[in-house]
Amino acid sequence: MHAAPALRSAERDRIPRGLLRAIGLMVLLSLAIAAYARLAGAPPAATPPESPVVAARDIVIVPQPDGAARVLDADGALVLERGPGQAGFIAGVGRAMTRVRTVDGAPALAPARLTLHRDGSLRLIDPQTGWRVELKAFGKDNEAAFAALLPPPAAAEQGDAQ
Repeated sequence: MHAAPALRSAERDRIPRGLLRAIGLMVLLSLAIAAYARLAGAPPAATPPESPVVAARDIVIVPQPDGAARVLDADGALVLERGPGQAGFIAGVGRAMTRVRTVDGAPALAPARLTLHRDGSLRLIDPQTGWRVELKAFGKDNEAAFAALLPPPAAAEQGDAQ
């Protein structure tokens, strides 16, 4: 019966109190630095630097529950249509954006802006909610699915000249 208190004492001695205090101090210091950076308006370190836009298109993604999706341009013209199970990533991104819009009370079928930047990054930005997706993070195949939605380079250049 007396062995239990002795065991607890031995367990307490395994981690030195000084080490526990140092760990606690590091946690508090980390929280204080993060709070100061947030209050001072410092941008998050993971935010990529802005690079000039070289191509862009406003699109509306209309995902379907069966996995199909339609992509329209801002004028309502069909850009892409994929049947059930063929639209995978595009439909998934469309569903995610619809969910964010539903939570924020934003219109579900408003255009989002797809942008290709000089540094090669491809982003989908929802001006309704501020939601954005760095498409490179999802792999080359998924990024290519969205890159195919951009206008051809010749059309983009003609649009710039007008």
